Amino acid sequence: MNSRIAVLMYHEISPYPQRLRTIRSMHPAYCVKLADFEQQLQLLAEGHYRTLRIEELDGKTRSNANAVALTFDDGLAGNYAYAFPELSKAGFHATFFVAANLVGKQDYMNWNQLRELSGAGMSIESHCLDHHPLTTLCDDEIRRQLRDSKATIEEKIGTPVTCVSFPHGSYNRRILDTAEQLGYDMFVTSDLGYYSNGKIIPRCVVPDTIIPERFSKLIECSERAILFDRLRQACTRKIKALVGLNRYRKFYRHAFRIQLPK
Repeated sequence: MNSRIAVLMYHEISPYPQRLRTIRSMHPAYCVKLADFEQQLQLLAEGHYRTLRIEELDGKTRSNANAVALTFDDGLAGNYAYAFPELSKAGFHATFFVAANLVGKQDYMNWNQLRELSGAGMSIESHCLDHHPLTTLCDDEIRRQLRDSKATIEEKIGTPVTCVSFPHGSYNRRILDTAEQLGYDMFVTSDLGYYSNGKIIPRCVVPDTIIPERFSKLIECSERAILFDRLRQACTRKIKALVGLNRYRKFYRHAFRIQLPK
């Protein structure tokens, strides 16, 4: 009996890979080719997997045989243009974490599109307001990011917001406590691993270079499938602690030729 579930983390889906671009809007690994995404959904369908929304993870250890959770961070335009049609075609559900102040801006979904996703059974949850790493902010700003994003999404979409995905995977105990005080029930992280129980949810990144065999191992909750990524994440966290998160982010953008929208 398997009591674990793979919570998969996507960002953007597109037929135009970021890796082929001279100037990028995100890390190239975060933009999965549409054809690869279609193949991944086909693997889920062939394996008779159920797709759970984040709020459907009840926090209790139980059999999760043939279950997986699909999540999308940031609210990017390709989620609606490319991911949503394929999810609907396959009869799958997903959770979309949106940064409320970025909705409607260039390269992001708008509120009408998000309402359409919600009406089709997708879950729309919080990715805070402006996609800032919360650990770099003061207490009042942390509270504002969490509180106002929740209120805005609930007003615009008309459904309760009970889950938050922390931008850049940046959080600590103080941020968890604040989020819980503001009415969030589940806290979705970028910590690498498989979910079994509790309110803090680790995830598995689906990069643009993943091959079908490794994807199959991810959804089977294979430890070997995430061993290298766990080592890399540990190294990255040590570097962030050494140089500081803001300095690391500047180096990161330079190294991957990422140009932020003006």
